[in-house]
Amino acid sequence: MAASTSLCTDNRLILVTALISILIADDLSADQLNVLGAFLTSIGDLLALKAAQLSVAPQKNIKQQICDLEEQIKKLKESIG
Repeated sequence: MAASTSLCTDNRLILVTALISILIADDLSADQLNVLGAFLTSIGDLLALKAAQLSVAPQKNIKQQICDLEEQIKKLKESIG
């Protein structure tokens, strides 16, 4: 396996996450863990939603630019002929 400088591209991120969850779990009850887990899952879901919105935004912008250019071409053709 090639050496990597990115924390997200190898197993270190998994290990850090596992260690944090073990440390947190030691001090919380089952009910508290359920609430915390649901809360963190909600944060993760919202981050994923935001990332999806950001990846779609440029596509909408490009589609709008194409529509605007098509409208300009149509107006130019009308003015010429």
